[in-house]
Amino acid sequence: MKTTLLFLSVFLSFCLIVSCEKDEEPTPVNDIVGTWNIVSQNINDSTYDLNDCALNSQIIFYENGSFRSLAYMDDSFGDCIQIQDTLFQWQEINPNEYTQLNSSLNNNFSIYFDSLIWIRSNIQSNTFVETKYIRD
Repeated sequence: MKTTLLFLSVFLSFCLIVSCEKDEEPTPVNDIVGTWNIVSQNINDSTYDLNDCALNSQIIFYENGSFRSLAYMDDSFGDCIQIQDTLFQWQEINPNEYTQLNSSLNNNFSIYFDSLIWIRSNIQSNTFVETKYIRD
């Protein structure tokens, strides 16, 4: 009986020690990481109508600081084709504010309400494109 009680005491002590070990903290994931689908686009404050094909366009942000831009449009035959698959780098400059690196464009983007991204680009002199994406 004493052996059983001793074994039970040792077993319970071991269980308490194991259960009290510090849990590993989860690695924080940046809010921008994930897939974002295009919703709208404005050029010089004029709304550009996106057809069904263009609405396939998206950006995918990765934890390693890169993002992929995928763009689609109809060709001259009316077929939906992919016109862009480009990999860029991004960097957080303030909470919920990011910038695109390794590009000749001055692209800054912000997350609003954890579900929308606005990207404002100066693509040519006096030509501004503002694109809105929503989290997939």
